[in-house]
Amino acid sequence: MTQHSPVRNFDEPKRIARFSPGIALSAIVLGVAIPAHLFLPEDLSQLTIAMIIGIISGAYIGFGAKDGRPHIFVLELCVAALFGIMAVAGVLGSPYWFAVALFAHGLWDIAHHNGLFGAKIPRWYIPFCAVIDWIAALILAILFTI
Repeated sequence: MTQHSPVRNFDEPKRIARFSPGIALSAIVLGVAIPAHLFLPEDLSQLTIAMIIGIISGAYIGFGAKDGRPHIFVLELCVAALFGIMAVAGVLGSPYWFAVALFAHGLWDIAHHNGLFGAKIPRWYIPFCAVIDWIAALILAILFTI
């Protein structure tokens, strides 16, 4: 029995791009979450965004724990703490920190692509999370500018 490698073997024929449940879920989450912030008072909206950043960062702590390698768990924990600091900076300082945190989180998602860095992440999760992070970062940056 061979173990499936998360790294693509370039000797294999290319797969035809297909529908990604992660991308579809991203569209649904964004379609509900972003408009909801338009109806919340500004302080509650910012606290909600900070909480969401904490939750999405916490997912990587879980992936790090499941991975089983102590150094990976510590790495994921430290990076999640950095995102937490950015979320607090968004509440106490400039709300643009929320956009920075979400954009950086999308980069962190991509850093895990193909399993070459950090915890082992389900393949569907990376495009799902990166798309949400980057679109939400852009939308929030625009909303905070208006």
